[in-house]
Amino acid sequence: MIVEYGGWGLTIVTVIMFETIYISKFGWDLQDGGSEEGKKLNKKAIVNFPPLLEYLAAAFCGTQTFAGPSTNFKDFVDFIYRRNEFEKIPESHTKESLKRALLGLFYTIVHAVTSKLFPFHLLYSLEDNYNVFYKVFSDPKICRDFYC
Repeated sequence: MIVEYGGWGLTIVTVIMFETIYISKFGWDLQDGGSEEGKKLNKKAIVNFPPLLEYLAAAFCGTQTFAGPSTNFKDFVDFIYRRNEFEKIPESHTKESLKRALLGLFYTIVHAVTSKLFPFHLLYSLEDNYNVFYKVFSDPKICRDFYC
């Protein structure tokens, strides 16, 4: 077994943690849907158990599986079928998607250009506690390349 404490790796434990949160929330909403009092108190109560495909789609949705926050099942289904507060979302997202893609490309180029100025080994080193700017400008190789 490999254990990486404090690392940047993504293991199955992360996914299981978010799934536990979702399953607990789903169970409470299903329990509230079984009683009249629960339906009054919980607007997101689930009255009938959903089809398996809808449940699995909601349970393993990427936004809540890897990043959170966990959403209610009713909100997920309303979003997929564009009901209630999700009716106002426009069908075409081409313009917004292109804007996001170009923004991502811009930041990729910025990262490629500035990676010479801020090498990763200076940003993520555990042997000293100096400021990253001190490390950059005190390194003779970097200062020679950028005329410090």
